[in-house]
Amino acid sequence: PVADLSGKWTLVYTDAPDITTLENTPTAKLGRVGQECDPPFIKNVIEWKQPEWVASLPPFLVGSESNKARILQKVVTKGRVDP
Repeated sequence: PVADLSGKWTLVYTDAPDITTLENTPTAKLGRVGQECDPPFIKNVIEWKQPEWVASLPPFLVGSESNKARILQKVVTKGRVDP
């Protein structure tokens, strides 16, 4: 029998440079990094949040709801289990 991996998973630890260097961008703040599994599809998910420095901008530039702004970047792949 194959274990069911369906669900949403949050990355807890990694030393992979392609992930650890994501925090080094001044234009966005890194949020959640994880996966959403709905076999046969697997989505790698990166949540980008608004950086703190945006709060110092005049309200007419960013709007009143800007502190809630976020972008979800998803990369979808298809997989299968071979016993």
